[in-house]
Amino acid sequence: AAYNWEAMRAEGHKVVDFIFDYQKQLCDMAIPCQSEVQPNYLRERIPSVDPPSLPGSFSDVLGDVKEHIVPGMTHWQHPNFFAFFPAMLSPPALLGDTLANAFNQPGFNWVASPAATELEVIVTNWLTSAFGLPKEFNWDGSGGCVLQPSATESAIVLMLAAKNRALSSFETVEEKEAVVGKLVAYVTDQSHFCIEKAAKVLSIFHFRKLATKQCSQTGNAALQPEVLIQAVEEDTAAGRIPFFVSCNFGATGICAVDPIAELGAVCAARGIWFNVDAAYAGVTAVCPEYRDAFSQPVGTYADSFLINGSKWFSMMFNSSFMFFRDKKHIVSSLNATGVYLSNAHTENNLVVDFKDYHLGLGRPFRALK
Repeated sequence: AAYNWEAMRAEGHKVVDFIFDYQKQLCDMAIPCQSEVQPNYLRERIPSVDPPSLPGSFSDVLGDVKEHIVPGMTHWQHPNFFAFFPAMLSPPALLGDTLANAFNQPGFNWVASPAATELEVIVTNWLTSAFGLPKEFNWDGSGGCVLQPSATESAIVLMLAAKNRALSSFETVEEKEAVVGKLVAYVTDQSHFCIEKAAKVLSIFHFRKLATKQCSQTGNAALQPEVLIQAVEEDTAAGRIPFFVSCNFGATGICAVDPIAELGAVCAARGIWFNVDAAYAGVTAVCPEYRDAFSQPVGTYADSFLINGSKWFSMMFNSSFMFFRDKKHIVSSLNATGVYLSNAHTENNLVVDFKDYHLGLGRPFRALK
């Protein structure tokens, strides 16, 4: 279609003005934090069966957004919002995301968008350095980092890689089929639901939520190494195969922090994939004084970990940092191709193709924000 881009210029200015007026209203607390609407309120205001037969003006549409959509929103950026978890926005991230949407780059392999691919590699290498992590988690090392849509997608990818690494020790398809139902994953009773959801997506039938011990002085609820050891030994004795452990560095409920080094040593001694869910508090590692608690044990023991940029980094949704120590386990689990994707750069192993690191094919230009 031939769009009128000059008309859009004026309409775009209206949207920018609306966005910044809305943010100012939030800062001034001129609108309530939580919506007062009732279920199905929007069906009574907007035709819900047939779409409009004629187009409306952009001004009318923006007016509908102000009148019908904004009052029906829970305003996560409101100063009085303290529910769930932070999902913060910053002007630079918003503008970067706007540019990314305007460019509309699918970015599934290097050829599809060299700039999108290479900027993500550079930016995630910056993150590795900023968090004081060893080179193994850098694209120039054995691993890397990928900007995922959320912690849930990250968890699914990482658990899949762990599953396939565990199955790789069996030679034949028949052997793999015989043991795949014996795999066991472990989390704590403080863990975010994303790890459990990953287990459900991947049909991991043995999923253990291990009890934590709450400290009367600090309130922290941490998983004790002896609890993990006992669970692993019991499952092993029963003929099952422990393959994945995920501990916490700032869990959603009470910001629980587990003893990463001690739990990591348990997993390392038994060949179990060790993941650290640091979605909330992992960003503290940008401060050198906090690296002893996070970067040092993670750098020593973790096979993978995840941090959300949507929280303390104020990068909005669609910005989960998925770090991994060895990229071969990720790629072997997700690589699929076709003649329409073939190119000399990929075939000569000269580039990163991000389609091999996440669940879908296309992906947005996340690195700009």
